Amino acid sequence: MENIKLLIFDLDGTLTLEKRVIPKKLQNTLRQLQRDGYLVTTATGNAFVQFMWKYAAQFLPNAPMVLENGARIGDIYESYQQSVPLGNDILAAIPEIITRNETDFIGFYPGTEEDYVFYTPSLPLNPSLDPITQTTVTDIDQYQELSHTWNPSRMVIGVHNETLWLPEGFTGTVASNMGSHEITPANTDKGWGVRTLLESLGLTFDQVAVFGNGYNDIALFQTDAVMKVYVGEECPELEQYATHRVSDAVDLEKFLSVNLN
Repeated sequence: MENIKLLIFDLDGTLTLEKRVIPKKLQNTLRQLQRDGYLVTTATGNAFVQFMWKYAAQFLPNAPMVLENGARIGDIYESYQQSVPLGNDILAAIPEIITRNETDFIGFYPGTEEDYVFYTPSLPLNPSLDPITQTTVTDIDQYQELSHTWNPSRMVIGVHNETLWLPEGFTGTVASNMGSHEITPANTDKGWGVRTLLESLGLTFDQVAVFGNGYNDIALFQTDAVMKVYVGEECPELEQYATHRVSDAVDLEKFLSVNLN
């Protein structure tokens, strides 16, 4: 415990009790940990615009953030030290993925100072996505043209199916999160992003604690982090990797206060 320097938190469902709300006491504890000298940041599926929209008023990391499931690493000023594009082979498969699945929407964050670009088969788009949406199209070819223009690092796709159909030989990495699926480049996930972050900070996994609750946190928990705290019960697969378990964000605050603060 004494060697831990870096705390890495998933956001939705890990730091929150309700959607987008971090308990006030937990917010205070995170800030106190930063004052005590810990580096406190996030590994999330969220893009930068989502983080700023949902969380910046509640929690500001003091180390670079692992965003979009590891495909981007950047700070609170949207300065990226790493940004890995999906690549033409993955983008070429997107129209068939849309067609072969019952797709509600698919979208990507194109980059600095832009909100999301979404395809949906019919308007209106899911209202919950409105605050982060800049462009919505209902034509697959138009969406494909936009994706090739921007060559994003991650796409999020909402489908009716529990499992996502993918073409044979598909090279992307797919993680489930909050009822949707997230597509990132090959071998790019939260675990890979954290490894890259540690290299830039000059730290090792025996100085790292990670905290998560969902399926896109499995790669994070498969790392050699010295502390792995599973929050809640949403993803039973995390339990086999966890060193500790807490019930929710309130319990997480107590855990942090007792063990680290």
